[in-house]
Amino acid sequence: MIPILYTANETDFSHCGIGALSEMTSCTVTEERNGAFECEFKYPVDGKLFAEIQESRIVKAKPNASIARQTSFSGTRRRAPSSTVIPPASAM
Repeated sequence: MIPILYTANETDFSHCGIGALSEMTSCTVTEERNGAFECEFKYPVDGKLFAEIQESRIVKAKPNASIARQTSFSGTRRRAPSSTVIPPASAM
């Protein structure tokens, strides 16, 4: 499943939001002990939605095959050596 990017104030996640982050090179969703989810992904700086990946945006991603998609707030962007951005996001 391809993660989807939404605006910071979105409440209806039944549509495609700002867009699908189909150009991601990796995406890892981790469940913490308290049931919260964290999403970290790599996205190319020349990707079509790069400018839209901002702090407080919401990313909807599927952590594994048996759990429904989870929404996470996008955190601070940082640049990786390979011209990708790695925004950690913590779950709602």
